[in-house]
Amino acid sequence: MTESSEPAPPEDAPSARIDDVLDTPETGAEAAGETGAEEPLGSRATALDAPEANALAARRRPTVLVLAGAVGCGKTSVYAAIYERLGRGPFGGWMFAGSRTIAGFEQRCHWWRTSSGGSEPYMEHTRANDLPWLHIRLRDSESREPARDLLLGDFDGEFFDQLADNRMQPSELPFLRRADHVGLVIDGEHIAKVTARAAERQQTEYLLERLLIPDALAGTDALSLIVTKSDCLARSRDAEGAESCLAELNQRASKLAGRPVPLLRLAVRSQDPQFPLGHGLETLLEMLGLRPALQIAADPEPYEPATALGRFRA
Repeated sequence: MTESSEPAPPEDAPSARIDDVLDTPETGAEAAGETGAEEPLGSRATALDAPEANALAARRRPTVLVLAGAVGCGKTSVYAAIYERLGRGPFGGWMFAGSRTIAGFEQRCHWWRTSSGGSEPYMEHTRANDLPWLHIRLRDSESREPARDLLLGDFDGEFFDQLADNRMQPSELPFLRRADHVGLVIDGEHIAKVTARAAERQQTEYLLERLLIPDALAGTDALSLIVTKSDCLARSRDAEGAESCLAELNQRASKLAGRPVPLLRLAVRSQDPQFPLGHGLETLLEMLGLRPALQIAADPEPYEPATALGRFRA
């Protein structure tokens, strides 16, 4: 994987903006350092708000990933698994090189761990008023290339339910248009169950059509399909039907996008020993590394947001 040929912005470069994303902090902490331990991050030291994300984006051009999907489909688990798996050592050619949001990752991973006292792994639902931006810095395992920064948009699935149901317009979620990568999340557990498959397929198709409205994304090449909980597919009583459904969804996405849309399979926190922690994340990190920082090459024209969710211009 190679670094983008674009030079890094100087320290005094104009700030890239992520304005009024979801919340306004009580204190305006300026982004500095890479561990998040040097100074407070704002009103809640769990994720980045707009000013903090703006400051980070002004210093280093991050690659931005937003996972779009319904409540409970596994979006937050994917982000948490990236952090937890890298915390155990080099992974997929990358190693952990810092984070401004360690507290946020730790909070999300807590109920996965034995120390939480829970009877089984659990991931708390992301709420609409939670700060959305998680940060992680990666360095290649051989330290031959400059470090790379990722901004991960951890948004409430209710926004995407409303988008799919036409209760919200893509212009009201402009971070989608400014993301380098948008992964449409398909819940593999629902696809594996015959009784839930039709509803999951329909909801996926609705959201797919809405994401591919002109100007909803930076471009169709930003889109991918992400199947979470894919370990459930291996245990499905109708594995053939499940695979056929995924193939048809992939074909549908590629037809609407006018290009082949990647389909990635993840099982990031499975109880099945055949699927170790972070299963499939190597492919996701490879995709992010092979095509980072889309907006450097193709920056859409700015426009004013329709809601307080704000603009995304990293």
